[in-house]
Amino acid sequence: MTELGFTRQEAVELAIEVWRGFLDIAIEPVDEALPSELPPTVMSAGVTLKGEWYGGVLLAYPIALADQAARLALEIENASLDDMRDVVGEIVNMMTGRLKYYMPGKTEMSLPIVATGDTLTLSIPGATEVMALDFRIEGIPFRLSVVCAEA
Repeated sequence: MTELGFTRQEAVELAIEVWRGFLDIAIEPVDEALPSELPPTVMSAGVTLKGEWYGGVLLAYPIALADQAARLALEIENASLDDMRDVVGEIVNMMTGRLKYYMPGKTEMSLPIVATGDTLTLSIPGATEVMALDFRIEGIPFRLSVVCAEA
């Protein structure tokens, strides 16, 4: 167990459940010794958590996957940037919601924030990454990170 109350394997299993349940997509975990190289243009989303500790869950997702996720989730042929933001925000929100129940004490979640750009990285000031999970969908990489800061 980590100070978060869940193991890396539990986090991977929860991520697999979220993608399969929400989008009916199989995601493939990537060995932590071989982290994925993300493309330069990504959609990033994050949710902060505050309770006995302060931190959050961040998702870096290539635009191609954001588009695919939005089309699947909304059952549409052409996804707008707003559609992609909504779906990627919902994915990180669902993942964070599942993880927060493993965390010690009462934990509150923020609403998701979503940004799009080249070489974009969302961060929580003062937080350090305590867990990075790399995945692939049909060969395209994405990353889910758990970060923690001093409260």
